[in-house]
Amino acid sequence: MTDQTEKGQRTEGSTGTASGFWSAFLACTSRRWFHWVLLALICGLAFAYRCLHLLETDHYYIISTDSYFFHFMADLVASGDKFQYPTQFNVVLPYWMHSGLAYPVGLLARVIAFVSGVASQDAVAFVAKVLPPIIAVVTIIVLWLVVSKMYGRVVAHLSAFAFAAAVLTVFFGAAGYIDRDGLSWLLVIMGVCAFYLMKDLHLKRSGLDLGWVVRGASVLLFEALLYVEWGFLGSLILLAILMAYVVGEILASLWTRLVSAFNAETDPLNLPIALVKQGAKGMIPSIEKSSYRPLVLALAVSAVVGIFQPGYEAIYNAWLEAFHPAEGAQYIGELRGIGPSDIVTWQFLLVPLLVGIYVTIRRRRPPDVLWLSWCVVLFAGGLFARRLFNFAAPAFCVLCGIGLGAMLDLGGARRFSLREVAAGIADSRSVLRYLRAMLAVLLIAGTILGSALTSRHVGSFSRIMAVTPEWEEALTWLRENTPEDSDIKVMSWWDYGYWILDLGHRVPVVDNGVHWASTDRDVARVYCATDDAEAVEIMQKYGAHYLIFSDIEIKILPVISWEALEKAYGDQISIPPELRDSLYARSLGGQTEFGGGLRRVYPASDIEKPPVVILALE
Repeated sequence: MTDQTEKGQRTEGSTGTASGFWSAFLACTSRRWFHWVLLALICGLAFAYRCLHLLETDHYYIISTDSYFFHFMADLVASGDKFQYPTQFNVVLPYWMHSGLAYPVGLLARVIAFVSGVASQDAVAFVAKVLPPIIAVVTIIVLWLVVSKMYGRVVAHLSAFAFAAAVLTVFFGAAGYIDRDGLSWLLVIMGVCAFYLMKDLHLKRSGLDLGWVVRGASVLLFEALLYVEWGFLGSLILLAILMAYVVGEILASLWTRLVSAFNAETDPLNLPIALVKQGAKGMIPSIEKSSYRPLVLALAVSAVVGIFQPGYEAIYNAWLEAFHPAEGAQYIGELRGIGPSDIVTWQFLLVPLLVGIYVTIRRRRPPDVLWLSWCVVLFAGGLFARRLFNFAAPAFCVLCGIGLGAMLDLGGARRFSLREVAAGIADSRSVLRYLRAMLAVLLIAGTILGSALTSRHVGSFSRIMAVTPEWEEALTWLRENTPEDSDIKVMSWWDYGYWILDLGHRVPVVDNGVHWASTDRDVARVYCATDDAEAVEIMQKYGAHYLIFSDIEIKILPVISWEALEKAYGDQISIPPELRDSLYARSLGGQTEFGGGLRRVYPASDIEKPPVVILALE
C-alpha cells in the first residue's frame, strides 16, 4: 500500500468519524428530551450567574440602591412591624402598592421562619437571595416557550441563552436584587406575548366575534398586576410596546402595498402619484388587518381608570418629570438618558444583536414586527430615561437569538463534513458560511466567559450600589447604639440614604428617591464646611442628630464641592488641598472633637484614619 493510499484512507476515516458524530448530534436534536435538557442547562447557567457575586466578600449581598428600601420593607412584612418614615412624605412602612418584591420576599420569609424556626431577618436574607434568580429562570422559560412558538426551538434556545448571560439581565435578576425590574420584565413579556399569540383567537357569539375582547382583557390584567407591583409607569410601558406593535403592523402592511405599486409602475413621473394613491387606498385595510381593536379597548379602559386613579394630571406630571425633572428636583441616574456605555454592556452579544436587527428588517415576518417595534419604542424612550431602555432587554435578547441563528446557519450545517470543508475552499459562499458559524461560536464562548467574570464582580463595580464591609460595620453600630426614634435623623450624602434606613434602621435626612437641589446643597455645605458651627446649624435645620462621612465620597468630591462652593475640586483619588480644612477631611483625618457640640462616636478614638466616621451632635 502506498503512502498516498494510506493518506487517503486516513482522510476518509476521519471524515466519516466527524460525519458520524455530527449525525448523532443531529439525531439528538430531533428528540424532545434534548431540548428540555438544553433548556435546563441554560436555566442552571442563568441561576449560577446571578449568584456568583455572593462569593465575593467585599460587599453586602444586596447590589442595587432601591433594593435596600424594598429589603427594609420586606423585613417589616416578615416581622409584622411598622415604621414611620418622614423622609418620604411621612408614610408608614410597609405599604403594599408599588412595593417591588417587598411583599413576596416578606411573606415567603414569614412562612419559612414559621416552619423552620429561624430568625425573621435570616429568612428574609435567604429569600432575597433566592427569589430574584428564580424569577429570572421563570422569565427564561416563558421567553423560550414564546420564541419557540414563533421561530422554532433553535432560536428559542439562543434567545434564552442571551437572556441568561447578558450583563444587564444578570444584574436585574441577581441574588439580592429585589427592586421592581425583574418581576416587571416577566409581567411585560407575558402581557405582550399574550396579546400577540391570541391574535387568531375567535370566540363567536350571536354573530359577534368576542376574541378581541378577551385579548384586550388580557392586556388589562397584566396592566393591573404591573400597577400593583410598580405603579402606572409599568402599565404605560406595556401599552407603549403594544401601540408600537400595532403601528408596526400597519406600516408593514402598507410597505407591502407600496412595494407592489413601485414594481408595477413603469413611468417614473407617475411613480409619486401612484405611491400616494396606493398608500391612501391601503390605509384603511391595513388598519383593519391590525390588532387595533383590543388595543383600543385596553386604552379606553385605562383612560377611564386614569380619570379616577391617579388622575390625568398626576400621570402627565409624573411622566413629564421622568423626562424633565421639575426645577430643583434631583433624580437618580436611571432616569437620565443612555450613553455609549449602555450599548457596550451587551459586550459579545452586540454583533448578534445587530445581525438580528438586520435579519428581521429584511424578512419582516409577523413576529419580527413585534420585537422590532418593542426595541424601537423603548430605545427611543431610553434616550431620555435609562430605565425605559433597560426594558428593551427582552426584545434585544430575542433579536440576539435570531442573529446567532442566522450566523450559525444550522439548516446549512446539516451538510457538514470535513470533505465539504475541503471542497469549500474553492466555494466562497461555503467559506463565508463556516467563518460566520465559527464567529457565532466564538461569540457564544466569549459571552459565557465574559458574563462569568462580570457576574462575579457585579457587586464590586460601583461603591454606591452595594454596602462595603466598613459601612456595614458602621451601620450595625448605629442600629445597636443609637435611640430607636423616627425623630432621630442621620445626615449623609443622598447616595447612602437607603443604606442608613435598611442596615441602620434609622431615618436619613435625604435618600435615593426624589430629592431637592436645596437639600443637596445644604448637605454639600456640611461636607465642605470649615466652620463647624455652620455644619451644626444645617444639621439642626433638618433635625439631624448624627452625621456619617466615608472615604467613598472622595470619588464624588467634585460633585459635592460644586453643589456647596460652585467650584469642582478633586481628582476622585484623594482629598484636594482646597478641602483639607473641611469638616469632611478633618473627620477622615482622625480628628475626634469638633466645635458646636460635634463629637466622633464611631469608630473608637484610637483609629487614626477611619474609612467611615459617625459624628454625633450633643
